[in-house]
Amino acid sequence: MSEHSKPCIHCGRLFAPRPQDFERQRYCHRAECRVACKHERQNRSYRKRYREDPVVRDASRQRVGLHRKRRKHVLRAELEATAAMRLRSSLHATFLGMAAQMCGERGGAPAELVTRWRDTGVLLLHGSG
Repeated sequence: MSEHSKPCIHCGRLFAPRPQDFERQRYCHRAECRVACKHERQNRSYRKRYREDPVVRDASRQRVGLHRKRRKHVLRAELEATAAMRLRSSLHATFLGMAAQMCGERGGAPAELVTRWRDTGVLLLHGSG
């Protein structure tokens, strides 16, 4: 390019800025670079409003606080669900191990024994007996 070229700060390619905007133009004409320029301009505008306007600042803090509370609640629920699955899996393995010990570790007999115990427990819980 010519001596009036400069690198785009987004993609790094050399481009020829408009003569009227040579000092200010920092992005080239490509679509993704124009989008990046727009995002930077909007972010700069928002940061200025955030610094200067207490209403914008308070609204932003309130919005972020609500988001954090919701996210914390979701994470806690996910952790509790994972812990419950681990406990269920551990109990299942424990009962199968106990059944294997009781029936002398013969083939599929432990699973059958646990199934029989479960069915008996369901009958006892529901009073059908």
